[in-house]
Amino acid sequence: MPYTEVAKEAGIDMSERTLRRLFETEGYHRRVARRKPFITGINKVKRMDWGVRFGDWQAGEWEQVIFSDESSFHCGNMPGRIFVTRRPGEEYQENCIVPKFPKQTSVMVWGAIIGTGQKSVLVFWDRSWGSVSGPSYCERVVGGAMQDFWQAESQRPGSGYIYIQQDNAPRHASAYTKNYMHQLGMKDFLLPWPASSPDMNPIEEIWRRMKMRIARRNPRPTKVVELRQAIQEEWDSITPDEVRSLVATMNARVQALLDAEGGHTKF
Repeated sequence: MPYTEVAKEAGIDMSERTLRRLFETEGYHRRVARRKPFITGINKVKRMDWGVRFGDWQAGEWEQVIFSDESSFHCGNMPGRIFVTRRPGEEYQENCIVPKFPKQTSVMVWGAIIGTGQKSVLVFWDRSWGSVSGPSYCERVVGGAMQDFWQAESQRPGSGYIYIQQDNAPRHASAYTKNYMHQLGMKDFLLPWPASSPDMNPIEEIWRRMKMRIARRNPRPTKVVELRQAIQEEWDSITPDEVRSLVATMNARVQALLDAEGGHTKF
């Protein structure tokens, strides 16, 4: 609501200018609202229960978790609001706009990381595979890149019990996928994961960084083939130190979740 509507609900009649000054005196400012997944009351409870369950995990335990996720990349897309510095009349110059591209210029990928600093092979979802379902996810990801990455990390000298994290998307949580992972001997290694919790997954920050770096390329990718190449190059450029530092935030993420009593966090 604008300042005047906030004041009206409180029975106060003042000019917007005066209200703005008074709000700012008390530390209130108009800001762009952060976009976060909707969390139901039930999911808040589940997130809180999960935080309590894993609140005492140490850094070394989180390092034994494979964090996985899918993400879609779009030509020209930049996360958040974009500001430019320009003169009046320059708003339509090419270097002062954020271009839009047709919907088909998008690419979906799957990837995974672990606290040792390693990354999985990046899987590009080919349009000829159709939509992402339990069977197609198992065939294209679980039985391929995910299993290979999990086995490689499990066989690494000094490795412990290597967990596998994935969110609760229908393709991940389906009975078909669970049965498939059971047949591969992977189901017992699945880490329980709360719904509506991308803030708990450190790989989300890797996707954000990649999208920002791709959007800042000059020239920007404008075709799918160019976008695929840029995604692969940026994935390859993510350093082991970046991966390790992001996984190292897990204790802070869980604590923030507990402090928010299952609600939204800054991550």
